[in-house]
Amino acid sequence: MPNGQPFGIHVSHWQGHIDWNVLKNTGTTFSFAKATDMQDPNDVLGPYVDPEFANNYSGAKSIGAYSGAFHFARAGFSGQKQVEQFLSVYTPKRGDLLPSIDVEIVPEDTAAFVTILRDIVAGMSQAIGGKLPIIYTQQSKWAAIGNPAGFEACPLWIIDIHSPNQPLLPPTWNKYAFWQYQQNTLFHGIEEVDFDRFNGPAADIAKFCY
Repeated sequence: MPNGQPFGIHVSHWQGHIDWNVLKNTGTTFSFAKATDMQDPNDVLGPYVDPEFANNYSGAKSIGAYSGAFHFARAGFSGQKQVEQFLSVYTPKRGDLLPSIDVEIVPEDTAAFVTILRDIVAGMSQAIGGKLPIIYTQQSKWAAIGNPAGFEACPLWIIDIHSPNQPLLPPTWNKYAFWQYQQNTLFHGIEEVDFDRFNGPAADIAKFCY
């Protein structure tokens, strides 16, 4: 694992059906699994459930890794509707990683999208007893939606596959919890896996759990 930091992955249907037994004893400490979206892989708009979510969520637990779920946020649907879609598939459980919100799109109406994101944060927070969900984003993507303030209390899961030592952070945050440092990597026979590291000792991952 890079720099001795706890290693993890995040996965979805793009990796196919994963045999999690293969990942035992690979140093995989945590895993985030895509649960929901508001657009399917064929770009059809509407509530979408990742068909591999159940296997990936339970599979990570089966090898003793921390397991969590994420929702891909979209414009054009209310925050409430997106939270309802997420919670219709995933019920947060004690010991799970905090729910995560994937923020990678840059819609035309960024102000409306930021409002949607605030509503998703609020809805997810209510579902996890007042804790805050994790924001997964890239410095450039966050800048493109205006570097909105008011999200700094949410743990940051930053995407930066280019910086070798420390990731570039949006100005909203001065620290990160998780870092995606590599993408589309062959991992024990599983294709296109994204690699993550945790910013701290493994024991501290529990601080980012429900």
